[in-house]
Amino acid sequence: MDTVIQKVSFPENKRILVFSDAHAHKEGVLSVLKQANFSKDDILSIDGGCGIKKEGQINLLIFSSFTSKNYTLLTWDGLPTVRALDNQEPSSDFGYIRWGDDEVTVLENGADTAKVMFRERIMTIPAKGLYQKNGVWRASEMTDYLLPVSKGDALSVIEKTPRGLYAKKDSVTGWYMGRYE
Repeated sequence: MDTVIQKVSFPENKRILVFSDAHAHKEGVLSVLKQANFSKDDILSIDGGCGIKKEGQINLLIFSSFTSKNYTLLTWDGLPTVRALDNQEPSSDFGYIRWGDDEVTVLENGADTAKVMFRERIMTIPAKGLYQKNGVWRASEMTDYLLPVSKGDALSVIEKTPRGLYAKKDSVTGWYMGRYE
């Protein structure tokens, strides 16, 4: 699903519920919605995140009426996009380092990627995802998941590394190791 809100036409008399990460703050949400001919009165709620992350996104639930339970989901992340030139199978075994459970042992720390030990699993993550807090290495919200990608898929690029792209496809974060344009 392409997630560029500016290219979407919204039907009249719809109401939306907005969930957003903090990097897409209230003014950013309102700016995007204004471009789509929505006003503040069309917004039921804005729910912001607690931290600023490059891979954050705005999630819009567009309800067909005030009383409807049916909705359409649109997302927007503002990241640069590329088109995949190769297929890639998803990984069946992967790790995910989440906020609050993010202590790692750094095995290698390169300019672009780092190898870390997390819960007895060695993972390669973007080096920019590492940080220290009180002398302890952490890597919040990182994964070594290989995204399921088909030739021609659009990917939102979080980081370009020699290993591959750390990217999002359909709002899921992971690695793409193939060629792209």
